[in-house]
Amino acid sequence: MNRMTITAWCHEIMKLYLPEQGTYVDATMGNGHDTLFLCQLAGKQGHVYAFDIQQTALEHTKALLEKEGIQDGASLILDSHVNMGNYLAPKSVDGMLFNCGYLPGGDHSLATTPE
Repeated sequence: MNRMTITAWCHEIMKLYLPEQGTYVDATMGNGHDTLFLCQLAGKQGHVYAFDIQQTALEHTKALLEKEGIQDGASLILDSHVNMGNYLAPKSVDGMLFNCGYLPGGDHSLATTPE
C-alpha cells in the first residue's frame, strides 16, 4: 500500500477543490515547498502571498522560486500570518495553506504569537 504524506494529501485535495489561476496564501513559508505548489496552481494569472517571521524562510523560498523560474507569481512577506489582514482584503483569497511547525533546521525559539 502506497502511503501519502499529509502534505501531499493536502496538495491533492487543494488541486481538486481550488480554482486554477486563483489567489492563495501560504501562511507559513518555511523552505518554500508549499509556496512553490501554490504558485504552480496559481499559474501566470494567479498570485500567492507567503508569510513567515524568519528571514531565513524568505531567503530559502525566494531561492526555490527563482530556481523554478516562477518568482514573479508570489509576494514573500516577512511578517506573521496573524497580520495577513494588513496585506489582503477580506474574501480576496481562494485558498490558504497552514503547514504549522518550525522551519526545518531553523531556530525553534521563534514561533508565531498572537499580537
